Amino acid sequence: MDDGELDFSNHEIFVGDIPSSGSMNSFFDEIFNDTHTQDTAESSNKKGKNRPSGNREAVRKYREKKKACAASLEDEVVRLTALNQQLMRRVQSQVGLEAEVARQKSLLVDIRWRIDGEIRSFPYRKRHHPVGNQNWGKFGGKMELIKLSKFKLQLQTLITEVRELREKERASSNQLHDYVQKQKQSDEAFCVKIKELEAELTSSNELRQKLERKIQFLEDENYLLENKHKELKETISSILQEKDGFVKAYQESTCEMKRSIESRDRKITILSEKITAHLLSFDTIRKQASFVKQVVDNATHVVNEKEEVVSQLKMKLDKALHSEVGMLVVTVKKIQDTMTRMDEEDRASLPLIVANQEKNLDSECSTTQEGIC
Repeated sequence: MDDGELDFSNHEIFVGDIPSSGSMNSFFDEIFNDTHTQDTAESSNKKGKNRPSGNREAVRKYREKKKACAASLEDEVVRLTALNQQLMRRVQSQVGLEAEVARQKSLLVDIRWRIDGEIRSFPYRKRHHPVGNQNWGKFGGKMELIKLSKFKLQLQTLITEVRELREKERASSNQLHDYVQKQKQSDEAFCVKIKELEAELTSSNELRQKLERKIQFLEDENYLLENKHKELKETISSILQEKDGFVKAYQESTCEMKRSIESRDRKITILSEKITAHLLSFDTIRKQASFVKQVVDNATHVVNEKEEVVSQLKMKLDKALHSEVGMLVVTVKKIQDTMTRMDEEDRASLPLIVANQEKNLDSECSTTQEGIC
């Protein structure tokens, strides 16, 4: 600044600090469109996946939270756009102030040129007039005094105008400086706010991505659980089918076992009847043997009684008696042998019958177990 003038040659103050309204609006539009496109892309991806519905409560909470965050961001964008419009109005008023300062500067330069022109045209130097013309000198002196007084008045008015212009210029320059400082502070605050919003937006995007990953993980787990559930249902159905088949086979095997048990009971009854018949035959044989023994005893008693009589006839009937006794002994031996043989056969046949019955029972049990398996 030279002699109260303002120097506007440095335009770096007004270039690049304040973004234009179009750029700011485009910036906020890009942010809003980015969030909107991300939401639409997420919704389209979620619609296109056709995953099974699971964890709906978590997804609903996440969507409500995302909607609230988007609404807060939209409100913040609206507030920042209003603030941007206010800043643009201030910038326009600043441009008007700059034009006023330039006009006052040009007016000041014009006044200076006028002052310089008046000073150059004013005859403040002594002029050489002819020697004999004294009246003209007096008249010229009066005219010069009148012109000087007029010039002083004009100069005073110009000086007052210049002072007023300088005061206005200083006030406008101070106002402009204060406004520029306020504008810089507001721009710095605005930039800080934009950075905070960008950081918040990035953090919200990161949080959204984390939540999307968690939701994707939960959906995958839900999908796996549903697959496992389906597999378990299939296994349960197959187990039930096998159970039905096993029950049918078990019923059939039980029926066969009942039949085999009934047939075994019939065989046992038949064997018991046969055993009773054999026992009855053994009793009859024992009775016959006892009767034969009694007959033999009686015969021996009769023989003993008749020994005395026989002794007399012994010599005569010795051969006959010997032959008869031999025949009786042979018959008794035969009877005893037959009785012993019958006893041994019956005793040997009983364990064989029991063993055959046990073998039959074991074979039937093994067949029933194989049918159950």
